[in-house]
Amino acid sequence: MKSKTKVHLIKYVGNHTIAINHPERSYEIRKLDNIVIVKVNKLAKENDGEGPQLHIEVGERITTLQAEQIARTYEVSVTPVYSESENIQTLLD
Repeated sequence: MKSKTKVHLIKYVGNHTIAINHPERSYEIRKLDNIVIVKVNKLAKENDGEGPQLHIEVGERITTLQAEQIARTYEVSVTPVYSESENIQTLLD
């Protein structure tokens, strides 16, 4: 039985420092199931898989367009993070 590939993202929202200072990169890959890296387009205007590709790993922040591309390719879960005091690991369990 083949295991599904799943990408767990967090999205910094509201008054979180990252959401305020870097709204264009407010998603972060927190966990990858059954995969080590995810390939996404470097240039948003290209079709999926065309043009220069970035290899994204756990812990990297990505743009909204890159998150949308990942969602078209893999099963995705998104967890909102509202403040820096939230324990992210607890949110993902």
